[in-house]
Amino acid sequence: GVSLQLVHKKINISDTVVSWEHEQFSRKRILAVTLSRHPSHAPHLRSSVLDRTVDKAALKKNVEIVANALARVVFDLESTYSIFSGSYGVNVPFLEAWVDMAGREGRMAAHAAVASK
Repeated sequence: GVSLQLVHKKINISDTVVSWEHEQFSRKRILAVTLSRHPSHAPHLRSSVLDRTVDKAALKKNVEIVANALARVVFDLESTYSIFSGSYGVNVPFLEAWVDMAGREGRMAAHAAVASK
């Protein structure tokens, strides 16, 4: 199995700076979460959208775990049922291209680009 730890942080809606990316959605009462290997939002831990070095095999495994977990909740499936495997599994070349592109992007640049539109 995979160990998972839930960290609940109260959001100060009057604060203009957000610690985690999902807080912007939570302020608007949109259900959102951030999945991270870091227990804290400390800036020195996070310099880009992705970690500087990405274990692509681990990321593929984690994408499959999250996708299957969401599918089981949304479609009320048995816990042993796995939709995203085989031909419906993670497209590794796409995942690698996405990792390469996201790793070049600064953490806040993604938010700035949306705000300027």
